[in-house]
Amino acid sequence: MIATNASKYYIIAFVPKKCFNEIIQKMIGKILKNVVHQLLIKCIIIKNKFGDKLSDWMLPEGTEEEKFRISILRNDINSLPKLQEKDSIVSEQEWDRHRMTLRDHIMRLDPRNFLRWPVVISTMFFSGKIVELEYLKSLPDWAEYDKAITESTIGKPKNFPDFKRSSGNLIHHAYSIALFSETFSLKIKSCHNIFEFGGGYGSLVRFMYQFGFTGKYIIFDLPEFSFLQKYYLSGIPRLGIDFNKNTERTEKVVSLTTTIEQSVNSVGNKPLDIFIALWSLSECPIALREEIFKLLPLPKYFLIAYQEKFNNIDNVDYFKKLAILRPEYRWIDFPILHLPGNRYFFGKKIEG
Repeated sequence: MIATNASKYYIIAFVPKKCFNEIIQKMIGKILKNVVHQLLIKCIIIKNKFGDKLSDWMLPEGTEEEKFRISILRNDINSLPKLQEKDSIVSEQEWDRHRMTLRDHIMRLDPRNFLRWPVVISTMFFSGKIVELEYLKSLPDWAEYDKAITESTIGKPKNFPDFKRSSGNLIHHAYSIALFSETFSLKIKSCHNIFEFGGGYGSLVRFMYQFGFTGKYIIFDLPEFSFLQKYYLSGIPRLGIDFNKNTERTEKVVSLTTTIEQSVNSVGNKPLDIFIALWSLSECPIALREEIFKLLPLPKYFLIAYQEKFNNIDNVDYFKKLAILRPEYRWIDFPILHLPGNRYFFGKKIEG
């Protein structure tokens, strides 16, 4: 034992002081690096497990109006029948999981933070691309878009880094509308009835009203998302939206529907100006798409964005066939260059 220790000291005695200090520093550096790494792992685990709750704790006490809207939202969710596990196609199973997660979050977490929930971010919130903002700024009516993309604080959305008073998602919606409008020289303000298949949390309809649309807007969606849309839109009083289904108003009326029959009744016998489906129609079963097109009155315009592939569905082939089946429309199908694997599908009814 003594000899071993002696040999250790003997070896160290012949190591230059400068080299010895460097060895010690490297050893300490490795130890500290390992400690920091372990701490980071623990922080990530804590964030994943308690992150939503921590962000809730940072919120101030809710106002009476906020508490009232949250109570309505939770009562609506509680009124829904329990989702049953069932054998179904992959896309339906996927959206059933999203529905169950959203229900859980609404009941357990603070909805004032809902735009920070992973289930919302992954399905309804696009972080944005600078090319979309640059396109909007290049338009002659940029001043109107500039005003319309001012973001609301409802849900605590993340601001777009290059345009902090907006969000990537709101800019993305404005970009889709601008591209579509410029293609057909269409003024959104001149439209009276718009139908949206899958309305997310209500961001697009919010943009449309901020952009000058004053007509009726119908959204078809799953019940959980429909309730979330009402919670979100009712928190922006400046929009002046009326949700009353029996209203005699014709301006700024939003009809939230959860069945095709409700959608058809809401449209009524009035002509439909635009059918909008942004990454929604392309995610649903073919049978539901066919039912929608069969029962809903044909619009003057189609604005559709889609993934080229979704699960086992070839959407490029599907929309190519749809264009052939509807020769009364002028169709434009093109890739979104800054979003590889995604495309726009615009249609305008041919007059005469």
